[in-house]
Amino acid sequence: MRVIIEELEEYKKSLPGDIGKAVSDISFFVYAVHPGMRTAAVLDLLNRCPVDEVECFETGDEIATVLRGAEKTPDIIVVEGRDDGAGVAEMTGKFGCRIYSIGFDVRGLDKVIGVLRERGVRFITDAPLDYNGTRFISTTQSPNTGDTFWYVERKRGSKDYLFFQNATAADVEKEIADAFKKHARLKTFNYMEGFDHVLYRVSHQQFMAAAMEVLAATPYTTIDITDLDENDARLMSFRRGKKQPVLAMLCARNEHGAPEEYVRAHGPRIQHVSWAVSDVAKVYNLQKKRGIVFASEAVQGSEEDGIRQVYTTPSPCTGDVTEYVERSGSEHCLFPKHSVSGLFQDMPFA
Repeated sequence: MRVIIEELEEYKKSLPGDIGKAVSDISFFVYAVHPGMRTAAVLDLLNRCPVDEVECFETGDEIATVLRGAEKTPDIIVVEGRDDGAGVAEMTGKFGCRIYSIGFDVRGLDKVIGVLRERGVRFITDAPLDYNGTRFISTTQSPNTGDTFWYVERKRGSKDYLFFQNATAADVEKEIADAFKKHARLKTFNYMEGFDHVLYRVSHQQFMAAAMEVLAATPYTTIDITDLDENDARLMSFRRGKKQPVLAMLCARNEHGAPEEYVRAHGPRIQHVSWAVSDVAKVYNLQKKRGIVFASEAVQGSEEDGIRQVYTTPSPCTGDVTEYVERSGSEHCLFPKHSVSGLFQDMPFA
């Protein structure tokens, strides 16, 4: 592990420029789902995640729902194609339903793009696009994580997502609007404290390339590595200094490990999104009563571990797992010392 960290630290020192002050923490996630699955995916996310507002917009061949989080909590955008011929539908037909993009808000986009290009980051377009006063650019899809990174420079006071090409605001469907009203009354979300971390599954052969990608393209540059001997896996986390949230990735240490089997089945991708809560036992019991299925029969961790957590089973709509985590220690560990049940789970999904 020490050799890996030393290599990554040397790589980090070699990177030209600095984007740390110009690029935000993760601002939004973009899910892509099959045509006709957006409503089901949104209803599922409303059951799992804290949401303050719901909006909808349309483009020429896409329909999207925006689930707005609280301050410093990433927004969630769920996009479907109008039919199988839409670009997003071709993508989900090939790679399945999942998170495809992580978005960052940016100040001084042109300067940031220049630094990123010097670092070897590749973009879909030669220059940022400009719609409705908001400028943005996207990287090409990574073969290491399966995702793209979006960088958005908004006009002052704007926080909409109408920078998608030809996007116009649309009415929220009644089924989603009614579900959101119920969501707002649920006791579960009174215990939510915000976004904690996101975790990728990546191939052991692409682990270093994926790590270098994160260091080059995001503001997360503090590195920590843990080997999980019981599952023959390796966990790497990236932070901005010592604070949350964390961007993490898990791989097998060889081609036979459980994380490698997951990547062979589903490709590299985000496996779970984690939400910080003030009382994980209460969240667990409340969510179980509502029919949410969890990977374990009890909350894991303890005061001694400094962390208590629980994972849902994978969403049948988007494939990712939701984690609820309560922290009592000063250090940011990602799992209890004696148990990581739920971190390695897998099942078929859309």
